[in-house]
Amino acid sequence: MSGTKYLATIWLAFLAAGMAALWVALPARAMPHLYQVDVWYASWGTPGISAYESLSQNASVVNEVNPYWYALKPDGSIVPYAGDPRLLSLARRNRIRVMPLITNEFDPERVHRILSSRASRDAQATKLTRLVVEKGYAGIDLDYESLYASDRNRFSAFVEDLARRLHARGKKLSVDVHPKTSEPGAWSGAKAEDWRRLGRAADEFKIMTYDYHWDGSKAGPAAPPKWVNRVLAFAETQVAPRKIRMGLPFYGRDWVGTKSKDLVHTDVVGLMDTFSPAIRRGLSGEPYFHYPSGHTVYY
Repeated sequence: MSGTKYLATIWLAFLAAGMAALWVALPARAMPHLYQVDVWYASWGTPGISAYESLSQNASVVNEVNPYWYALKPDGSIVPYAGDPRLLSLARRNRIRVMPLITNEFDPERVHRILSSRASRDAQATKLTRLVVEKGYAGIDLDYESLYASDRNRFSAFVEDLARRLHARGKKLSVDVHPKTSEPGAWSGAKAEDWRRLGRAADEFKIMTYDYHWDGSKAGPAAPPKWVNRVLAFAETQVAPRKIRMGLPFYGRDWVGTKSKDLVHTDVVGLMDTFSPAIRRGLSGEPYFHYPSGHTVYY
């Protein structure tokens, strides 16, 4: 099956708080049998619109929520972020799976420490399994990013062990991975992820198919479709298709040279209202515009 076909069959959406206006345009409501819609909910976003309010508007098209609720800290502890308990109740009332996200806050050293010995890996897997069971979650979404390439085998072993423990308790594991089009990958974070092993262990394989251009690169689209298709086509050779999720970026960026900042939908609308720029589309199809003082916005 080609990567293009996945765009009509399996979907993973990124929806930060306050971005529901972009969400309702997706055709999942009309064709629910074709979509698996999982949503990452952050506690930040458009002022005045909470994750709870956003999910309230879109609960009928969402299958799973992955709220940003936990962080792995340098000492190996799992610390909760401030979360809205209403989100959990709302999801359960609508029979939406709740699998909270745990992040390493982009610090590879934290994960390296827990991977350094069998004892520390076991301790971490035990903590995560206990958290899921005690809180009554459907599972956990593992978002350990930018890892050391040298931790590739140890990270795979950790994920395999965690998956076994969760499955024994009737729980699920999803793993978030950096995009790539071949093994082992072009940089350390991607090289640390053995897609074949991780894909066998996890129930859901969530590919972050965005940031093709990033803060530090030249201005350009976050997720050019042709590149996304190449990533998905490679994923099909490594992972069972039913597990694959495509990451969809619901944000934009404002560049000056190679420096950029993230934008949510209302930021983009505000710039349009202020400067009335001409909207253009590059070869990727993603819209962009320029405004004074050397700014370029892709959204």
